[in-house]
Amino acid sequence: MTALHSIRWKLTLTYLLTIFAAILIPGLILSRWIDTNYEASLRNDLISEAKLIGRLSEITIKTDPKSLDKLAKESGMRLGKRITIINNNG
Repeated sequence: MTALHSIRWKLTLTYLLTIFAAILIPGLILSRWIDTNYEASLRNDLISEAKLIGRLSEITIKTDPKSLDKLAKESGMRLGKRITIINNNG
C-alpha cells in the first residue's frame, strides 16, 4: 500500500506541476503582450491627437490667437483629455 500511495502522490504532484506550468507560462506571455500592445496603442493615439491639436492651433494662431484657450477647452472635451497649449516662453 505504501508503494501505491507513493506512486499516487508522485503522479499527483507531476500533474499539478504540469497544470501549473501550462497556466503560468502562457499567462505571463499574454500579460506582457497585452501590456506592450496597449502601451503602443495609447502612444499612437496620443501622438495623433497631439498632431491634430498642433495643426488646429497653428491655424487658430494665424486667424485669432485669443481663441487658443477656447480651442483647448473644446478639443479637450471632444477628445476626453486635458489639453494645455504653452507658448515658446513657457
